[in-house]
Amino acid sequence: MTGGKGTPETVDTHSRVFATFTAPSFGPVHNRPSSGRCRCGVAHPTNAPALGSPLDPERYDYEAAVLWNGHAGKFGARFTILLRRAVARRAGLTQREFREHARISFGKVAEYQKRSAIHFHAAIRLDGPEGGSQLPPAWATAELLGDAIRDATRRTDIPGPHLDGRDHRFAFGRQLDIRALRSADFTNAAQLTDRAVAVYIAKYATKGAETATGTLDRPLKLLAEIATLDVPEHARHLIRTAWILGARPELAELRLRVWAHMLGFRGHFQA
Repeated sequence: MTGGKGTPETVDTHSRVFATFTAPSFGPVHNRPSSGRCRCGVAHPTNAPALGSPLDPERYDYEAAVLWNGHAGKFGARFTILLRRAVARRAGLTQREFREHARISFGKVAEYQKRSAIHFHAAIRLDGPEGGSQLPPAWATAELLGDAIRDATRRTDIPGPHLDGRDHRFAFGRQLDIRALRSADFTNAAQLTDRAVAVYIAKYATKGAETATGTLDRPLKLLAEIATLDVPEHARHLIRTAWILGARPELAELRLRVWAHMLGFRGHFQA
């Protein structure tokens, strides 16, 4: 974002955005809406333990929530393919022609929302065909990039498993935030600087589920351990669901028992 280690400082003149991609809904949860009151009728304070927990745990889709976390790592590759197509289409180029004119560079980190579902933050930049050492073409604006991101986000979905007569399929949630990145020299508080984003991404590149959701920092060895864990009930239910799903042969590639303490997710930073 700012150059260094072989990348010229001129990359801060390239079109860059910071985007946040959210998870779909698995059921209503306690929150702090702009109206001030949660659906439960309470105006929760910022650090309320109830935030992110289901309003009705019996109806919350824990199976889909764990499977979303387990499949979240596949979204990066699929989204990147669709983003390149969307940018090329807006530039009036084929995929092959696009590679001759521009390149998309990005850094992405995962964060656990209060409801313990993974969402992603990504810094995305348009470069020339050789990368950050080359200026992007004139058409490669932040506005074009933002429009292409919205298009690719709508089109990104991942087929999930068929379990007990139910087909799972995963897509991003409806909330999508895209903001143009400005140089760290900007002092306007309304602007999002590359320095602020660098700090933010570094923070979540090293942040695990135990920090974000109050769950564990180590794998489980036995199901019986769940009963003795000092974790919120919502996290406990997610861990138990991941452990139970981890016994199913058709989900073996997700290694859900190994990653039950991470609520099914098994990765953080990607560039």
